[in-house]
Amino acid sequence: MGWKNIIVASSNLLRLRENLAGSHHDYLPFLILSAPRSGSTWLQSLLSSHPAIVCHQELLHRRRIELPLDQKSFGGIFKWTAKGELLFRNFFPATFVKCFVYGGYQENTRAVGVKILYEHLEGSRTARHFLSSLLATPRLKLIHLVRRNGLRAYLSHVLALKTKEWRLVSHTEQPSLNIGATLSYLQRRERLQAQLLQAFAQVPCHTLFYEDLIAQTEAELSGLMRFLQVPERSLYSPLVRQERRPLADSIANFREVEKALRGTHWENYLKDSITAKTLSEG
Repeated sequence: MGWKNIIVASSNLLRLRENLAGSHHDYLPFLILSAPRSGSTWLQSLLSSHPAIVCHQELLHRRRIELPLDQKSFGGIFKWTAKGELLFRNFFPATFVKCFVYGGYQENTRAVGVKILYEHLEGSRTARHFLSSLLATPRLKLIHLVRRNGLRAYLSHVLALKTKEWRLVSHTEQPSLNIGATLSYLQRRERLQAQLLQAFAQVPCHTLFYEDLIAQTEAELSGLMRFLQVPERSLYSPLVRQERRPLADSIANFREVEKALRGTHWENYLKDSITAKTLSEG
């Protein structure tokens, strides 16, 4: 695709951006950083229910750009997949971050955020440029959403890949986990987390654990709203509660997995810290 088409695509993207927002810039920029399957979709939808918060979905997805149909709509997602828009985003990350993500919004907006997964900022030239652009954002704050149980996160990932269902956590399938792939996932998750926390070391950070958000939702959200400097109020999500089975009943080769994790620092993943109902794990 030639530069002319990229410029046209960029104009289209920015025009869409203007239709969704306003000219207000006096707000707090933030980002949600998380591993996949750790509750980031749920958290994004909760924050989006606050009238003073705009929280985008995965604007840095490698194959598409996701944005709400309007500022406060997170029920339907419009997905840009046109090559030009993706090239504009990838070739001009600083402009994309400054003008599209943290551009102008409506007058009542107090905080604007975006959801970013570890893998979105991994390795590639584009990822490095995005990371630099985010770090250059004045007043940026970081919400680091962590799921303590990495085995649960990996199981959720395997089930989502198998069923093609990324929003629900209730499944009847009982997959077998490849031991090598499981260990590789856990190692990569820890490596990316350490690298990105080092990169964001100078950014004010609020660490939020998925399990705590499940167990004491109102208290955790109250602390988060104070961190974002927005008025405290009740938040809601359209994502529904789903039942969850014990790990031993969810993994066909649980004994094999158990044997592989025994004696490692991942051994505690074998214990179910939450037995109550849970919410969407996206």
